[in-house]
Amino acid sequence: MKKTLLLILILLISGVSFSQVNRITDRLQQKMMSINPLEYTRILIVFSDQVDIESLDKELYRINATMEYRSKTVIDALQLKARQTQGPVISLLKEEKDNGKVKEFIDFWVTNLIYAEVTNDIILELSRKNEIQMIDLDEKITYDKPLFDEYTPMGNATESSEPGLKVIKADLLWRLGITGVGRTVMHIDTGVD
Repeated sequence: MKKTLLLILILLISGVSFSQVNRITDRLQQKMMSINPLEYTRILIVFSDQVDIESLDKELYRINATMEYRSKTVIDALQLKARQTQGPVISLLKEEKDNGKVKEFIDFWVTNLIYAEVTNDIILELSRKNEIQMIDLDEKITYDKPLFDEYTPMGNATESSEPGLKVIKADLLWRLGITGVGRTVMHIDTGVD
């Protein structure tokens, strides 16, 4: 009887450990092992309880909802879900921010998640929460630098321009010295930085 109880206890403990590690992605675990435990790590906390957009969409189509009604219904559902599920985690993060273990956090309702910069022990504490589906590393985005090569139009080099550029009269601007050299012509849609 004692052996059976001991075996059950061991299985329960290992099951809890597995589930909390399972919530932390592999790349976040690797990052946690490679840094000082007191350093902050940028993470995304994804909640298990998400709005069933597919079912909501089917219902809105079924009732032939207007675009305004659809928009309001979806936004209201997403915001309500975030309010209903994020509270305990936000409270923990606020408390631990005062203790210096959380640098910052931002809650999002479109996808029920929270961005945070926290120490390793907070990540482990969050991983024990059943309402959290996954905790992942939030890598900082690095932007591509502009490239300059022999194909960059310079000065009066209009003889190599494509026909479409001549149609919009870009070659005339180039003759005036307006070439766009030194300007970034790229955008990653992450908001404006």
